[in-house]
Amino acid sequence: MLITVSPIYMKNYCGLVVAFALMAAASIFSCKKDKFRQPSAENVRLSIDSLTMTQFYALRIYVSWNMPDGYVLDPNVPTDKKASEHGICYNYTGNPTISDFKKKEYAGNAPDYVSLYLPESFRTIYFRVYVIINDIPYYSSQKSISTSGLRDPWEKELISGDFFDIREVVYDDNYGFAILGSVHTTDSPDSCWARLIKVDGEGNIQWSKDYRDHSYYQPYQLLKTRDGYAIISGRKDAAEGDILITKINASGVQVNRFVLDNAVNTLKGVYENSGQQLVLYTTKQHKNESSGAIWTWILDWPDQAVGEINYNVYDDFYQGGEAKKSIGNPEGWTCIRYIHIGSILNVTHYGADNHYKWNHEIESNEFGPKSGTMAGVNIRLNIQKNPVVLTYATFTPRRSISSLAVLDANTGRLLWQGFIYDPTFSIRSNGRTMATDFCQDIDGNYYSTGTSQSVDSNRVSRFIFKHNAEGRAQWYYRVSETDAITRKNVHSILITPEKMIYLFGTQKPEGASEANTRLYIFRAKE
Repeated sequence: MLITVSPIYMKNYCGLVVAFALMAAASIFSCKKDKFRQPSAENVRLSIDSLTMTQFYALRIYVSWNMPDGYVLDPNVPTDKKASEHGICYNYTGNPTISDFKKKEYAGNAPDYVSLYLPESFRTIYFRVYVIINDIPYYSSQKSISTSGLRDPWEKELISGDFFDIREVVYDDNYGFAILGSVHTTDSPDSCWARLIKVDGEGNIQWSKDYRDHSYYQPYQLLKTRDGYAIISGRKDAAEGDILITKINASGVQVNRFVLDNAVNTLKGVYENSGQQLVLYTTKQHKNESSGAIWTWILDWPDQAVGEINYNVYDDFYQGGEAKKSIGNPEGWTCIRYIHIGSILNVTHYGADNHYKWNHEIESNEFGPKSGTMAGVNIRLNIQKNPVVLTYATFTPRRSISSLAVLDANTGRLLWQGFIYDPTFSIRSNGRTMATDFCQDIDGNYYSTGTSQSVDSNRVSRFIFKHNAEGRAQWYYRVSETDAITRKNVHSILITPEKMIYLFGTQKPEGASEANTRLYIFRAKE
């Protein structure tokens, strides 16, 4: 059956179609007119800049934002059409978002770059610039960069049945290390003895020996000698003043011991001379605490002959302090001491004749805008025989910064001072950086280690910080932590001629007893 349509109805139908089409076009035009135009990042590029104040390398991403009509990047402009936030987001896998790591910028003048300190080393980091408008993030194209530093890291744990506190670690031949510790059992914390552990470069224990000459001697220094080791111990009761020297052969067997108890209470330096004799600088403070006596002793093995080769009296210059905060060599000895209620650190040097040569003051206000409490962590001699002092200044319980200071051995003049801190902190004191040790490689570069913690976090991270021989910061490496509740302390850092870096420390899971304290060795290659 054939159906026909009247021309009148066809005309009306076509009119309706045209009307609807015009309405749809008007609607589409209206939507396009009101639609929000997304911001776009243009001319995005990377650069590495040196910040002169901190001498640390920082990454900058330069960008020109093409903002929607009427919108501004400056969050301080009094308008509703502004970006609430902009900055960098980054990760190590690609296509980062603000759910990953990010660095926010709230600069009033909306600069054409965003800065980010390099947080880790020898990894490829992926970046994108972002801006947030009306709670919606918009991203630039992805950029990436590979930083220098460490590679092939590994970590090994060594279980200790007794409570073990590391005192010193020395580098041995054949890529091995000797670890000196103080040991006591959980049921007898007042008595302690020395334990020496020999490990190879792979962290395998070759031997472990305990030396229980006297349970009230506290081991605190290990000296590598030509034919083995010398363990230096002192009385736990400082008033007793004895110093115990234990001679150990290369296999860990005790072959000799000697107690130096002739008016001695503080060891200031010890070294082995060319005749394989031990030379010791010691002091004895007088009861009035303003004067004392200084001796130099020479200990001859194996007949235990000890002789006084120098003597001097000092006045009005208190020479207290722990043995690890002093260093001795054939030219004399240098120590760290505190004055001015801890706001100033004084480094003092005496010659081989035990006469005063010079002193240098390090003030806490050199670290930041206000005074804090200074602490001297360690002192060593560099390859030029100049003393290098590791310190930190604390401004509040969770705000501190560390530094290395290199002094001229002849005059005490400051040659350079390099700061040590977690570069992800927005300012120097915005976190807690506690350096614990440093070492130097054969090229003169310095490697520092310790722990860092941001103000708003309970997580503590281990780090390695490198300065070159002139004191210029090179890179910062944060050691990856697999367990957030296990805090690992770093005691020592050593580097081999092949640029293999080792960290030595202890760890104890939260809530565990001291008997569960474990040693660890961390290794990575530069």
